[in-house]
Amino acid sequence: MNDGTYKVIKRKFPVIFISLLLGVSSLWAQHIKMIVSVDRASVYAEPSENSTKIDNIKRGTVLTLFEKEIEGSEWIYVTYQSERWKGKVTGFVKTDLVVTEEEMLKEDQKRMEEAGMVEEADPKPVEET
Repeated sequence: MNDGTYKVIKRKFPVIFISLLLGVSSLWAQHIKMIVSVDRASVYAEPSENSTKIDNIKRGTVLTLFEKEIEGSEWIYVTYQSERWKGKVTGFVKTDLVVTEEEMLKEDQKRMEEAGMVEEADPKPVEET
């Protein structure tokens, strides 16, 4: 490589590096969000209750799904912001302890309707007078 090529690469490297980072971060944003639906859920280092317990997380904690559930498995691999460790943590959580954001919103809507806090929408359009 000649000196001119080296200078061009050296000058363009930060731009290329930042572009790659932005590309990866946009992929990250496409991961599915899950929410802890029980009072407490344990996070493990491996998909087994016999592995090291990393953390206990509370209801409402938002998790980002790293890998979808493997067929026949009761575990998902997630990342989240840990209160205990003061940073991002990854680990395994049992699938029956979490729901998707959409499922959580539907459950909340149903509870509010059952409690009489929200009336079902009237399907008839409102007429102007």
